[in-house]
Amino acid sequence: MTGGAIGSILAQGLRLSADERKTLLVSGAAAGMAATYNSPLAAVLLVVELLLFEWRPRSFVPVVAAVGVSTVVRGFLLGTAPVFPVSTAGLHVAPTVDVLCATAGLLGGAPAVVATWLVYRAEDGFARLPFHWMWWPRRPADAPVVVRYRFVSTAP
Repeated sequence: MTGGAIGSILAQGLRLSADERKTLLVSGAAAGMAATYNSPLAAVLLVVELLLFEWRPRSFVPVVAAVGVSTVVRGFLLGTAPVFPVSTAGLHVAPTVDVLCATAGLLGGAPAVVATWLVYRAEDGFARLPFHWMWWPRRPADAPVVVRYRFVSTAP
């Protein structure tokens, strides 16, 4: 997080726009991740997916540049060895394992597609409700209250 903090402080000192500040913050965070874990590609993809939400050159190029510099500097300071080395000696994976992994991925992805579809359907259903959007989160919470007062006796 130190890289992101340095980017944020630099952006505040230079009086940049909100988008430029965000780009500097994200660039610093990506550079810090790349230098810490020696994983530049993973750092770029992670910040683009989770922090930038865009592939525009004005935000993507500074991130890639910061990651590139941090990776080169890390190589000189700490070396280029993996942070978490994994031995592959004696690792023999049968070709059928690939098929099983692909099948597991498809079986895991299908419920995700269904869940996403259900979320969109629920959002569309909320849009058709006859009351103000401000009350939308309140309505699902009303169901247990209605059931309690309608069907559960309060007499001792």
